[in-house]
Amino acid sequence: MDPTAKAAELDRKAELHKKESFAKWMDEPMVRMGLSMIPKGDHEDALKMVLQSAFQAGFAAGSGHMLSSMVESLLKKKPSNFEGRD
Repeated sequence: MDPTAKAAELDRKAELHKKESFAKWMDEPMVRMGLSMIPKGDHEDALKMVLQSAFQAGFAAGSGHMLSSMVESLLKKKPSNFEGRD
C-alpha cells in the first residue's frame, strides 16, 4: 500500500473512531440528562453540531497531547547497551 493510500486509510479510521466516540458520549447518562434540561426548540440540529464540534476539539487536543508526550518520552529515552556490543 502506498503512503498516500495508507494515510487516507488512517484518516478514514480516525474519523470513524471520532463519530463512534461522539455517539457513545451522547449516550452517557450525564449528557442525556443535561440535554433533557434544555427545552426543545427549532435548532436541535444546531445544538448537536456545536456539541460535536466541542467534542472533536477535545478529542484532537487529547490526541495531540498524548502524541507529544510519546514523542517526548522517546526522545528522552537513552539507548541501552547490549552485552558484548560497543
